[in-house]
Amino acid sequence: MLDLTTWNLSIPTEPTPATITTERLNSGYASRY
Repeated sequence: MLDLTTWNLSIPTEPTPATITTERLNSGYASRY
């Protein structure tokens, strides 16, 4: 559910913030999973 919220926020935002969210997601996923 958290990943969906982050994706929704990264989609409307510019490509610059989107990259930051993707990197954060990758780190979170690697740590959580």
